[in-house]
Amino acid sequence: MQRDVNNSPSRFGEGLGERSGAMMAAVYRMPGRLELEEIPVPEIGPGEILVRIDACGICGTDLKKIEYGLQPGPRVYGHEMAGVIARSEAEGWAVGDRVALLHHVACGGCFYCERGLDSQCLEYRQTATTAGFEPAGGGLAQYVRVMDRAVRRGVLRVPDHVPLENTVFLEPLNTCLKGVRRVAGRPGDTLLLLGLGPIGLMIAWLARREGYQVVGYDPIPERRGAAVAMADVQSIEGDDIPAALRALTDGRGADAAIAATPAPAAIDTAIASVRRGGRVVLFANTRADEKASVGVGAICTGDRELVGSYSASMGLIDEVCQLIFNQEIPVSELVSHRFPIQSIDRALEVARRPAPETLKVIVRPND
Repeated sequence: MQRDVNNSPSRFGEGLGERSGAMMAAVYRMPGRLELEEIPVPEIGPGEILVRIDACGICGTDLKKIEYGLQPGPRVYGHEMAGVIARSEAEGWAVGDRVALLHHVACGGCFYCERGLDSQCLEYRQTATTAGFEPAGGGLAQYVRVMDRAVRRGVLRVPDHVPLENTVFLEPLNTCLKGVRRVAGRPGDTLLLLGLGPIGLMIAWLARREGYQVVGYDPIPERRGAAVAMADVQSIEGDDIPAALRALTDGRGADAAIAATPAPAAIDTAIASVRRGGRVVLFANTRADEKASVGVGAICTGDRELVGSYSASMGLIDEVCQLIFNQEIPVSELVSHRFPIQSIDRALEVARRPAPETLKVIVRPND
């Protein structure tokens, strides 16, 4: 399934780097596209580090920002990233250390942090890594500056035996585990999972680990097949998903559902598929202006719950690190494409319009 995509070296690939003061970056300047540009390597200050990026995953959230122009340019996106420290002004971190980076870090002491809602912390929502311009992650560049507050809580040391590429999944796996924990069910419960891309597969692995019976649906048959083979998901065939869940559960419906797709129709499908007293978790509706028409009567009269789950949790970092470092969750199986940064347009196209076999797209900025 894994595919490496290599182009012949471009003029950008030679003579650049941290020592020359210039680097390659995929710069967002207008909706719908990135431009491969030569920009300065970021300067760092006291308490900060500069990281040479080994791998950066393309995330659906960044795709939305690029496609819909949700933020003004110029910016360098990419937040699922790992690499090697190239410069350090931070105590405890040295050149050559292998690290994974979190671009959001919570303060740990505000109203929201005290209630376990890290993603609502005002400091968390201020991006703390940048390749230049307005901070936006920066992983789609050869080097990233990590600000001091991210160094304190968002730099994760990677053991030598762990491929750096695997650790780009630390942040998305964290969000998935948070979403699974939002289900708040019991072992043996039936969980409906709508959407079986790389995020859906991670949710399925984690949900199975928590003891749920996972039933999944995706409109792409190949993804349904992959979920059965890779995550032991029971696949739904046919268009009547609520009826299929009732048939599997003595007429009740699923105990809970996770909508791992932003499609508005998935919300009504999830509500119609869960039993009375069941819970629906919205996981993929991350645009502030997204709207959906839902059957509120079924929620109220059926004692159902509709909840959101957004971004990662600082409290889950250690657990997620162990899941990846100990290979308890086989994230390497999710990588279907790797691109050098010279092929950023092709990488975005593959991620935006995935073929049946496409799962996770990785950019290797220094290849």
